Amino acid sequence: MADAQDPITEVVRRMSASQVELPCRDFERLLRSDSQDTPAADWSEVVSLASEQVARWNARLMFSPATSPDGEAAKELKLWEAAYAITSDALVEQVPGVRAAISERHQLRRAMLITERRLKHGQGQRLPGLLSAAAHLANRVGLRHLAQRLMCRALYPKGSVGRAGSF
Repeated sequence: MADAQDPITEVVRRMSASQVELPCRDFERLLRSDSQDTPAADWSEVVSLASEQVARWNARLMFSPATSPDGEAAKELKLWEAAYAITSDALVEQVPGVRAAISERHQLRRAMLITERRLKHGQGQRLPGLLSAAAHLANRVGLRHLAQRLMCRALYPKGSVGRAGSF
């Protein structure tokens, strides 16, 4: 269990509990503080926060209008992706062999937030479910490009950055 005295752990927990998009500059300030002494178990929470923020900013960008993409989301997404890369690499240095697990968890987190956002955005619509099923079938038979296009149509609303493929 994390030491209640560890300021990084406490701040990361507070940031994680907020469940909103956070500016990366606050996280960068935190990392510049005394992060060398943070144990691997607590460092895992730091990586989880960075991963969560990547997923949140990515979802915000992908659902923004393609005609006027959310510039703040694009900027924050790049910053958080860099923060995620740095923190996950640091965790892998402390605990060799966890790269595949944290990478898989990161991808699942991104997919989960996109899916949640789509469900909120398109309640009651049947077409996204049908397109998603068609995408899975196309992927199974090796039509990966078609599967990707169908999944984008299933996940993102018309006119969004995600649907336009401008990501």
